Amino acid sequence: MPSREVLTSRLMAGLEALDLELPLSATDQLIDYVLLLDHWNKSFNLTAIRDPLEMVVMHLLDSLAVLPYINGMSLMDIGTGAGIPGIPLAICQPLMKVDLVDSNAKKIRFCRQAGYQLKLQNITAHDRRIEKLEFENKPQQIISRALKSLPEIISLLKASDLDDAEILAMKGKNPEDEILQLQNEGWEINSHELQVPFVDAERHLIIIRKP
Repeated sequence: MPSREVLTSRLMAGLEALDLELPLSATDQLIDYVLLLDHWNKSFNLTAIRDPLEMVVMHLLDSLAVLPYINGMSLMDIGTGAGIPGIPLAICQPLMKVDLVDSNAKKIRFCRQAGYQLKLQNITAHDRRIEKLEFENKPQQIISRALKSLPEIISLLKASDLDDAEILAMKGKNPEDEILQLQNEGWEINSHELQVPFVDAERHLIIIRKP
């Protein structure tokens, strides 16, 4: 098990590479989140990543690479799993309301416990499918990480009357065929290549807006 100092060192090196500056309180909470995830993961199998040092890279830095594109005051993370990327983004944007949505009750229980232990007042976790979610105010942005194909995400959000939001889809390789399909349907799409520190693989953020 890497020490807290080692985990913090890896996080700080990654933040420097991403040209992100966070307050000490946020970096402490991010490490607390990884330690909590590692603890729960031993019993509840929340993520396939077992090494906390790798969690810092694949869960924290991968999530924070999209931080420059988060610009609203309300964000919904669909298919959040163990709170990724929603919880790291909520830690870094404490004034932004973040809804975490997943049909896996076990993972949402973890999200709620993480919110309680990390004192995150800005997150709400929902253990239900997005189609069955009732909400008072629609989010300004919706994010998902490797959830479904882009057309499937659009179809899901249309059915939930959420397709007016700006949609941020985190992907590995650039899904050119999927992008072309949506562009032919009139959707406005921008693809951004992301450089995630310590990750030797492609990362893209696809931003989709309703025509």
